[in-house]
Amino acid sequence: MARQTIDISVPDLSDRRAVVTGGSDGIGLGIATRLAAAGAEVVLPVRNPRKGEAAVAEIRRQAPGANVSLQALDLSSLDSVAALGAALLDEGRPLHLLVNNAGVMTPPDRQTTADGFELQFGTNHLGHVALVLRLLPLLRAGQARVTSQISVAANRNAINWDDLNWERSYNGMRAYSQSKIETSGFADSESGLGLNPLVVEVLRRVRPAGCWCSARGTTDNAGMTRPRIRVAAYVIRDRAVPEVLVFDHIGMPEAGTQVPAGGVKPGEDLEEAVLREVTEETGLLTATVVRQIAVESKPHPATGQPRRTTFFFLHASAETPDAWNHHVEGDGEDAGLTFACRFLPLPLEQPLADDQDAWLGAIDRCWTTVAVDSQ
Repeated sequence: MARQTIDISVPDLSDRRAVVTGGSDGIGLGIATRLAAAGAEVVLPVRNPRKGEAAVAEIRRQAPGANVSLQALDLSSLDSVAALGAALLDEGRPLHLLVNNAGVMTPPDRQTTADGFELQFGTNHLGHVALVLRLLPLLRAGQARVTSQISVAANRNAINWDDLNWERSYNGMRAYSQSKIETSGFADSESGLGLNPLVVEVLRRVRPAGCWCSARGTTDNAGMTRPRIRVAAYVIRDRAVPEVLVFDHIGMPEAGTQVPAGGVKPGEDLEEAVLREVTEETGLLTATVVRQIAVESKPHPATGQPRRTTFFFLHASAETPDAWNHHVEGDGEDAGLTFACRFLPLPLEQPLADDQDAWLGAIDRCWTTVAVDSQ
């Protein structure tokens, strides 16, 4: 499937200092290159020096004269995080941007960090929390913007409060999903650096030695969080009985049946975003937008993060296949996942995950879901 390149305007970042974790390849390398091309001084903390040097060479190839340097960082070690924090604090230079991009995804067997935490929990979440808190004086001095990379996986599953470290029973995808839910909760906190209550509770339970946290100001901060702007698609196939396109996550039945939905990228209008989500999550290239049907303000069911979702009615031709599997390629947040796509007749017999079916009746009153009580 061809991927669309989206050109995003970046302001002049001269005299700005940026730190990008996971910047030696993939999305992180792209972000670091774009920041450097805009004039920022870019610091790449890396675990693998050889990959880091290759990344620096690539950035300078694409952005001649780029000001980019390497630092050592292993996010799976709180001692390494502390060492990076100490090195940057010793330099005493304000930071203006911090991009928490590095991460680990779905190791097949349970692994642990140097400090004994499940690898994804310890790296994706705790490592970045520790880094932000270590760098807090520099971030405040630079009035920094802190951005954390999450994933569509944060919309699925929930935090395993009874076994945060996955010691009793390990599932790689659920552990990854949990780490991204925790990351999204921390991202809610970063604008005011008062911690979201979800993050406070996670840190209270595990008390990683490299982190500290305070619950002060969390209620006010939660109230000021800007909603995440999202889109959702009802792709309708015209048959004798109309049908809606849905998908299930192969290997994660507990995620439930869903319609294509996700966040709007910078520079996208809503119609562009909904067509992209349909293509990325199902592979369907021929859907067309009919109209916008509803706007829903509803918090994330696991994190409480505010969300504003615009629902669209789209059309699929009658010749569209009944069912297929779609494997997501590329380096986006869904990369490597496989979805089982199919059309279901309307009205649906059961609600969709997260009550995504709630607005079908706005297209046709007869399509309102009436769940059958099995008891």
